[in-house]
Amino acid sequence: MKATGQDDVPKLWHRGRLSKRRYAWYAWLGLRGVGLLLLFFMYWVVFKYIDPVGLESATKSASGLFFSAITEPFYGYGSSGRSQSHVAVVEISDDSLLYFGETWPISYHHHAYMLKQILDAKPAAILVDIYFNGERQNDNLHEFDGVLAQAREMNVPIFFVHGIPGDPTSMLPAPLTPYQVYSGWTDEKPGMYPLHVEVPGSEETAPTAAFAMYSALCAGKWSSLCHVNEAFEEPAFVRWGVYVDPAQKQVFDSSGGCKDATADGGSRLSRAAKTGLHALRGKWTPPRENACFYPVTMDASLLNRISPRTNRAYTDVLQGRAVFYGGDLSAMHDVVIAPAIGQVPGVQLHAMAFDNLMTYGEHYFHEAPAFIKSRYLSLDEAEAVELVLWMALSLTLIIKHFRAMGRKAAATTAAPARITKETEKEVLLQEEQQKQAMITRHRMLRHAKVWAGAVFCSICCVFDLTSRHMFSPVLVGLYVGVFILIVLMPIEFETRTYLRKLRQVLCISAVAFCVNELFFHWPNTDWIGLALLWFTVPEVNEDNSPVQSISNFSSSLWQKVYSRYEKTKTFMNLGHGK
Repeated sequence: MKATGQDDVPKLWHRGRLSKRRYAWYAWLGLRGVGLLLLFFMYWVVFKYIDPVGLESATKSASGLFFSAITEPFYGYGSSGRSQSHVAVVEISDDSLLYFGETWPISYHHHAYMLKQILDAKPAAILVDIYFNGERQNDNLHEFDGVLAQAREMNVPIFFVHGIPGDPTSMLPAPLTPYQVYSGWTDEKPGMYPLHVEVPGSEETAPTAAFAMYSALCAGKWSSLCHVNEAFEEPAFVRWGVYVDPAQKQVFDSSGGCKDATADGGSRLSRAAKTGLHALRGKWTPPRENACFYPVTMDASLLNRISPRTNRAYTDVLQGRAVFYGGDLSAMHDVVIAPAIGQVPGVQLHAMAFDNLMTYGEHYFHEAPAFIKSRYLSLDEAEAVELVLWMALSLTLIIKHFRAMGRKAAATTAAPARITKETEKEVLLQEEQQKQAMITRHRMLRHAKVWAGAVFCSICCVFDLTSRHMFSPVLVGLYVGVFILIVLMPIEFETRTYLRKLRQVLCISAVAFCVNELFFHWPNTDWIGLALLWFTVPEVNEDNSPVQSISNFSSSLWQKVYSRYEKTKTFMNLGHGK
């Protein structure tokens, strides 16, 4: 009797004269396992590096928007007193030009006047995010001499941006040369803000705009608030906030319908859910309420005016803050796309990168460090972890498949025995014992899953609340939700339905999201591809699964090879007999 589709397997379970064939089969089985493992490896390589029709890049882009949408309302939650109150943005807008009766570009004299107004407010530091590339007719850069002298006298660090490293036309002329910092870069992944750039013709690196401000303040006035060490190497993944500084409503006439950062956890959760559902529907015109600037932002036309709300100068809000001075003009085209927010002026990117460093310190969200970096291969730590997990999952699938194949072969090749009442009772008893053992095993796995989930969620919750220096029932509720997902996750590694597989992927994604948010601080798109890739692999024992298909092919190939070997051996034996 032979098993269907496994013609060569039954004899493997006999002993004696066929042992050589059995060992040959085991060797071939090992080769098949290695081949299947290589198949899964190539599946990962194709998905990761070849990226047919942009599958992974599109997936990462969409998932990045989604995770940004649900995390942005919680950015700065519990830390506004440590970061948001230390940043301010002054923007030159079209309304500013109309107020001053100016056209773009504004004269250096007028820029110097506005910077002097900012300096008079006693800021902690100033970054000028407007590129002054040289002299103009009846207008020269020495208009800034007074501003630079006042900044030195007040011990206020001041920086002027210039362009991409290696571009000689982007260097600032005197007297701004000593104060220049890079604000442009190349070869970076989307959403990344490098803290250092390589200086052409030198082995040294130079800080970019936000990190130059952070370094200067941490080494001086804010040494008790922050510090800089070797941990600040990888490009920052900028997290955006959508709740404005409370001072925005207290000082300025209108907040444009934006809500301030005093919002409670329930409001933030509701907003995260609303924006997340908005993202799931594929409507990526950002919600109107998201178009709000996280740092306190004032128009340059208010620099010499009095607030009717406080009866004090608007510039009072700039005192003691790191001020970012830039443009929000339709003529400048200096805009960036903030996930789930939309277009924002480039100066807001510098301000948010600085705020990220103030909020997270050396634990800022950053690109995963390089694991292998060569001319022909680039693999960072996140991709290395993803590959290890993927190969572990693949190996488990292959082992499970071979075990199922062995059980099937054993069942179909068992010698028929005369059934008596005694043997029937023994068979039923064995089946009952196996059933009870399986029930006990499943019960133990369920209990282990519940305890592991409870310990994991408790540790994450305590760590999260401690790092925010606050207690939030909403955050506790979120970790309770993660615990429920863990409890509902199917125990079986190989699920039988797509609904159960979806529950499995949701649980894995939730756990990975928590670990990344609290410990790794890598971009969420680094691991979401693994979860989606796993979801695309059909069940291992289905006829259309890659494991079953390749296994059937290799089994058929083995049968043909061995049949050819048997025929050749028989022919040689007959010839020898003659």
